Amino acid sequence: MDRQRALAQLQQETFDLLIIGGGITGSGVAREAAHRGLRVAVVEARDFAAGTSSRSTKLIHGGLRYLKERDFRLVHEAVVERMRLLRLAPHLVRAEWFVFPVYRGDPDPLWQLRIGLWLYDRYAGRSLGTLRHRMLSPQQVREVEPLLRQDRLVGAGMYVDAVTDDARLTATVARQAVAAGAVVVNHAEVTGFIKDPGGRVVGVRVRDLLAVHGAGGGAEAGETARGGGAQDAGAATAGAGGAGGGPARATAAPTGTAAAGGGAGQAAPGGDEFVVRARKILNATGPWADHVRRLDDPASPRLLRLTKGIHIAFRRDRLPIRHAVTMRGRDGRIMFAVPRGDFAYAGTTDTVYRDDPARPRPEPDDVRYVLDALHRNFPGAGLGPDDVISAWAGLRPLIDPGDARDPSAISRDYQLYWSPSGLITVAGGKLTAYKAMARNIVDRVFPETKGAPVDEEPLPGGRRPPTEAELRDKAAQTGLPVEELQWLARHFGDEMDRVLGYLRPGDLQAGPRVARVRAAARYAAAEEMACTLADALWRRVPEALWSTDNGRGVAAEAAAAMAEVLGWDDARRDAEVSAYLSQVQAMHDWREGF
Repeated sequence: MDRQRALAQLQQETFDLLIIGGGITGSGVAREAAHRGLRVAVVEARDFAAGTSSRSTKLIHGGLRYLKERDFRLVHEAVVERMRLLRLAPHLVRAEWFVFPVYRGDPDPLWQLRIGLWLYDRYAGRSLGTLRHRMLSPQQVREVEPLLRQDRLVGAGMYVDAVTDDARLTATVARQAVAAGAVVVNHAEVTGFIKDPGGRVVGVRVRDLLAVHGAGGGAEAGETARGGGAQDAGAATAGAGGAGGGPARATAAPTGTAAAGGGAGQAAPGGDEFVVRARKILNATGPWADHVRRLDDPASPRLLRLTKGIHIAFRRDRLPIRHAVTMRGRDGRIMFAVPRGDFAYAGTTDTVYRDDPARPRPEPDDVRYVLDALHRNFPGAGLGPDDVISAWAGLRPLIDPGDARDPSAISRDYQLYWSPSGLITVAGGKLTAYKAMARNIVDRVFPETKGAPVDEEPLPGGRRPPTEAELRDKAAQTGLPVEELQWLARHFGDEMDRVLGYLRPGDLQAGPRVARVRAAARYAAAEEMACTLADALWRRVPEALWSTDNGRGVAAEAAAAMAEVLGWDDARRDAEVSAYLSQVQAMHDWREGF
């Protein structure tokens, strides 16, 4: 992924489709449209998956609870797509057994769970094989998940869903879109729309944030950095991505007029702004969708109701669950505790969010709620705030139902909206079903391409992930421990050898973790469009959430490795480290109110 080349391409042609937002929705649509032969561009204001797409529960699942709400189509689609991703991205999407305990007094009795799991398996079809659900007695629950509360236990269902690294999945889909011919750029903020004399949108004005801000590319939404923030809706960023994105600081062109700038590729004064033109423009900015619509028309009605979900993570030895567990909060809400290698995490909350979409953060009450659920379900674990190693908050861009229903009762489905100017907005949607959503969106936006073959190409790294025997051989060749190679295989699959190609003589002298991070950071900068240290350590090489020091111990080493590729001087390298460490500190701000 060559950012400079992509910036030049954006200014040189008129595209069939311009997508604003590089989260899973925007990246998925870009891949599908490019796969059908359309000329596609994507502009993302921060980084791929910098918003909601990296801040989910990290599950690829059908949504068992939606069966109770009779949303059968949504569940069926998600289960089918789960099975597809298990085939196409085995390094990033892995089957996981879930234990769903039922206690006396629970809102859903055991017989109802049994029916739901039967239907869940049926939707998966024959490809589920031996991974079909089974019902457990209280004694069997104690054997498979001894940490669970035993008091009033009636039994449990045990079923299969899947877990993922949502940020790496999104970045990999963006790469797959580029491989199909899409032109994709991150840290590129849409500041206004270009309209023809009839008021139809025909392009956007884009600001290169790296040219403007330098180190860090501006404040990171995904890392809840201090300062900054969105302005009023009429001056909102238009490039915050797909279920991802960043803070809003841009000014729209006057509504109903053609913005100055002339033909495709004519740069604005100052050299860091330019025009991108397209036949059709899709707003796939997730929580920023309403802001972007108001860049086009300040009178646009609100489409979204944002709800916030937070998660907290622990060392696995503090929450030694053997499987993922479907559990309930004190209010009966479904939550999850999920193992992830040496770590485990739990969540999520679901509360209405009315503040700046660029700044969701875990609050003390959110953390208390999740800790309380863990105490109720795993009373022997004794987890407290000091056990939390990382926390994250994300926003669900749900379609506003127009009433005061509980956030958990709002549909997770998606819809398309056409503005009078021709701007198309996608609202809602689920990570799991991104491919099906993309197919439907491209069918509707470009009906002449309908009927194209389903894209069954494995994601980059997913053709043949390395075996344990191959990892042992590679350890002997490189000097890296098998554990570090396993980490690379889980994140990069069969592209692990490409990452190891960035290992330099002398890297191992600093220790195996540093060597692995250095190689992966170089690779991220050279081939995955990681432009800041935050891009690398939050999303490409996710040390921020999944290490006990939140990546502090390798930040300087990763920055030095990226500097080799990106040409940073010492001042820029130090600024990247400082910005990253501030973002990590901000992740722990909730402790001040505990």
